[in-house]
Amino acid sequence: MRPMFDEPTEDNPELTVEELATAKTGRTVFSEEFIDGMADERKKRRGRGPQKAPTKRLVTIRLSPEVVAFFRKKGPGWQRRIDDTLKNYLASRGTRSRPARRASRSSRAKRVPR
Repeated sequence: MRPMFDEPTEDNPELTVEELATAKTGRTVFSEEFIDGMADERKKRRGRGPQKAPTKRLVTIRLSPEVVAFFRKKGPGWQRRIDDTLKNYLASRGTRSRPARRASRSSRAKRVPR
């Protein structure tokens, strides 16, 4: 692993205690506009951040390997393509139709006559 700091050289000597004692902070050296601009740049690079109006929900779903392979082989955006496929399926069934509910395990159990 590379060290965090380079070894002192003639062009870049180690600072002495006196030099450190008289060192100035960035706020005293740079203008407020520059510092504010740097803060804005840091905020931009922090990633996407929360959505203002989330349109999708984060869920975990288990898919068979062949389904994942089929969508992934077409490259980036494979999860969106799965979402589009599911939305198309729902649209083909109509907005009012709902899938039949499966019977619960307890209702599927054989009933013993009394």
